[in-house]
Amino acid sequence: LNLSGGQPSHADINGGRSIIDSSDQDIQTGRGRGHGTSVQSVAAADTNDGVGIAGINWSSPIYVSNVFGSRSFSQAAQEQIDYARARGQRVVYNLSAEYTVDFNDTALANLMQQNAATALFLIASGNSQNRSTNVVSNPANFAGQYGNVMAVGSNNQDGTRAGYSQFGPELTLVAPSPAAGIPAANINGGY
Repeated sequence: LNLSGGQPSHADINGGRSIIDSSDQDIQTGRGRGHGTSVQSVAAADTNDGVGIAGINWSSPIYVSNVFGSRSFSQAAQEQIDYARARGQRVVYNLSAEYTVDFNDTALANLMQQNAATALFLIASGNSQNRSTNVVSNPANFAGQYGNVMAVGSNNQDGTRAGYSQFGPELTLVAPSPAAGIPAANINGGY
């Protein structure tokens, strides 16, 4: 995300709903390729403003958190859950990442189990050209164990599975991604 005055500078996700704590390095301008910006726009782009796309929920706050720094997935999720709980809210936690090795994250598993009534975890199933696509990798495979976890795969515009997307019994749903030509905001202000 690029910021202007402490809020995202993209015209479609600048409704003042982003919760950003610049002291914990959640926002690092120019870092990465803007995948989080695309995901945020699909989830919560402003609507009825004559700009770009409409997200699936354009009135909820968006807590922006970088999980690729010094914090673990579970630490970042706990931060968001604590924030929501303190305000009497629920949280949808998106994680577009996977472990590069087989690793059983017991801290994340415990967090999922303990927050079943508060948190829904949406976890990408795939994102790797280097791993097998016929098995859902960790942590998306937690969808097979917990009812508040969804493993999300990706398909192409013609409905076929995207080459980087995994499949297996834990897979909850598939949807087209910006990589398949679906419009989504990008870090440069376009779509």
